[in-house]
Amino acid sequence: MRVLKTTATALLFFICLASAGFGAEPGRLVLRGHVPAAVAQLTSKNRLPATNHLSLALGLPLRNENALDELIAQLYDPRSTNYHKYLTPAEFTARFGPTETDYQAVIQFAETNGLTVTGKHNNRVVLDVAARVADVERAFQVTLRTYRHPTENRDFFAPDADPSVTGALSVLHISGLDNYSLRRPMSVVRPLTTTAQVVPRGGSGVSGSYMGNDFRAAYVPGVTLTGSGQSVALLQFDGYGSNDIASYISQAGLTNYPSLTNVAVNGGVLYPGNGALEVCLDIEMVISMAPDVSKIIVYEAPNTTAWSTILSAIANDTNNPASQISCSWGNSSAGPKDPTSEGLFKQMAAQGQSFFNASGDSDAFVGGVPFPSESTNITQVGGTTLFTTGPGGAWTSEVAWNRGGGVGGGGGVSANYGIPGWQQGLNMTANQGSTTLRNVPDVALTSEWVFVVTSGNMGIAAGTSCAAPLWAGFMALVNQQAAAAGQGPAGFINPAVYAIGKSSIYNSCFNDTTTGNNFSPSSPTNFPAVTGYDLCTGWGTPTGSNLINALVWPPPIFLTQPASRNVTNGTSVTFSVTVSGAAPFIYNWLCNGTNLFDGGNLSGSTGNALSITTATTNNSGSYQLVV
Repeated sequence: MRVLKTTATALLFFICLASAGFGAEPGRLVLRGHVPAAVAQLTSKNRLPATNHLSLALGLPLRNENALDELIAQLYDPRSTNYHKYLTPAEFTARFGPTETDYQAVIQFAETNGLTVTGKHNNRVVLDVAARVADVERAFQVTLRTYRHPTENRDFFAPDADPSVTGALSVLHISGLDNYSLRRPMSVVRPLTTTAQVVPRGGSGVSGSYMGNDFRAAYVPGVTLTGSGQSVALLQFDGYGSNDIASYISQAGLTNYPSLTNVAVNGGVLYPGNGALEVCLDIEMVISMAPDVSKIIVYEAPNTTAWSTILSAIANDTNNPASQISCSWGNSSAGPKDPTSEGLFKQMAAQGQSFFNASGDSDAFVGGVPFPSESTNITQVGGTTLFTTGPGGAWTSEVAWNRGGGVGGGGGVSANYGIPGWQQGLNMTANQGSTTLRNVPDVALTSEWVFVVTSGNMGIAAGTSCAAPLWAGFMALVNQQAAAAGQGPAGFINPAVYAIGKSSIYNSCFNDTTTGNNFSPSSPTNFPAVTGYDLCTGWGTPTGSNLINALVWPPPIFLTQPASRNVTNGTSVTFSVTVSGAAPFIYNWLCNGTNLFDGGNLSGSTGNALSITTATTNNSGSYQLVV
C-alpha cells in the first residue's frame, strides 16, 4: 500500500507541474517583455495545439551599442569629423553585429531543441526558425495559450510567462511567440460613389482626387529633380499586381514605368490579398512624387512575418541598396518594445538610409503607441488634408487630417522611449506634448482623397500610408541633388528637420499646419495643431526647393587656409573657405566654441568663397574655426 501511495503522490505531483506550465530553471536567462499586458486580465480558453507550427525570429543583441549611439549622433552632427561618413552593411556588422561565435551558439541551441533554421542574416542580428508548438514550449520553457482578444473580433495566442534561454546564450528577443498584434495597413478607402462628401475636390483625378503631378505641383513647384538615379525600398506584408501600376501611370499621365524589383522575404507572397491596396498605393505615391526614380524595391512578406526579419532583409540587401525606405504598416495594438527591430533601425541610420513610417490612422494614440510608430530612429509621418488652386494647381492651405470618429492622423506620446536629443528644447505647452518622452509625428504630407488603382479597380484612398511613401519620393529628390553635388545621402533626417524647425528658416522650408486636430471620442482634447511643432503634423509639409536645399546643406567645405592658427594677444586672424553649390548659404561660424557673431569682430562675403577677414582675439593660444 505504501508503494502505491508514493506512486500516486508522484503522479499527482507530475500532473500539477504539467498543468502549471513551464518555469525557468536555475541558470537560465528570462527574456522580459514577451507577454501582452492584456493577458493579465484575461482567462485562457485553451492551450495552443502542440502540433501547430510557428515561425519565430530570434534576435541577438548588438555589440558596443553605446558606441553605436554615439556614432549615429556624430554622423548627423555637421560639426563632427564623422559627419555623413556612413557605414556599409559589412562595416556595421564588423563593428556592431553579434559575433560569429554567438550566432553559431544560437543556431546550435535552436537545432538541439528541435527548431529548424529557416533563415540566416549577414549582420547576425536575426535567426529565423520554425518549429512545432511543443518544441517551442520546451525550448523556451513557456506554455502557449489562447485568449479572446479584448478589442478585436478574434482569438489570439500568447505565452503565459516570459521565455527563457540558457544563461550563456546571447538572445535579446523572440518574435512570433504571440499574435496579439497583427500587421495592418495605415490606409482607409472610400468608394467613388461618395463624391458628395468630398472636400476639397482639388485634384486632377476622378471626382477631384489627387494623383500624379498634383503632388509635385503642391509640394515641389518648379523643381526639376525627378528622383533619377535613386532607389526606394517599400516594406510590405502583401503583394500587388503590376497591371495596376501600369494602369495608374496611364491614368495619371506619367511617362516613365519604374523598374520594380520584388524581394521575397520569409517565402514571399504568392497571391495578393486584402493588403494589395496598400502595396499599390505606396508604389503609386513614390512614382507620383519621383516620376523618374530608377528602382522601387518591394519587400514582400506574409502578414505573420516578424518585423525584425523583414527589416534585417532590407538593411542588409547589398544587391538592392536604397537610400530611402517607406513603411505604411503597423501593429494593430500597442505593446512592449521590440529591441531587435530598434537595433535594425539604428543600422539603417548608420548606413545613411532614411526610413519613413506612417504614424497611424486612428487619431491620437490612446493606451500606447503601436510599433513602429514610436521609434526614435526613424521619421514618423502624420497626415494633412490638402487644398490647392485646382487640378494640377498650387498649394493654398492644409489642415490636420481628421475625418472624425477615430479616423485621422496618428500622433501622441510614447510610453517606451525617452525624448531624443534632437526633439528637446521645444515648448510643449500649447501642443500638449511631452518634454521627457518621444513625441510623434515628426513631419506630415497629404492623407485624404488620393486616387489609387488596385486589383483592377479605381478607388479613393486616405491615410498616413499615402504620406509616408510621398516623403520617400521627396527624399529621392533630395538625394538626387545631393548626389549631383558629390555628396552622400541625407540619411536619418530628424536631427536636420528639428534643427530647421528651431531656426529662422523654418517657415521657408515647411508649410506649418496650424488648423485642425486629431481629437476623437476616445481622446477629445489631444492633440491640437498649433504654430510650429505639434502632435498632429509634426513640423508640417515640405515647401519644395527650400527644404531640399536645407537638407542637402551643409555642403562640403574646403579650407583654403589652415583651420587652426596660433595667435598672440590682439592679433587678427583671416580664414577663407570655399564651398560647392549655389548661394544662399546658412553658416554657424564658431571660433574655439564661441559664436563669432556673439563675441568677435566679423566681416566677409557670402558668395561661393566666404572669408572672415577679421576675428580679433584678446587671448593667446591655438584657435580653430568650425563651419
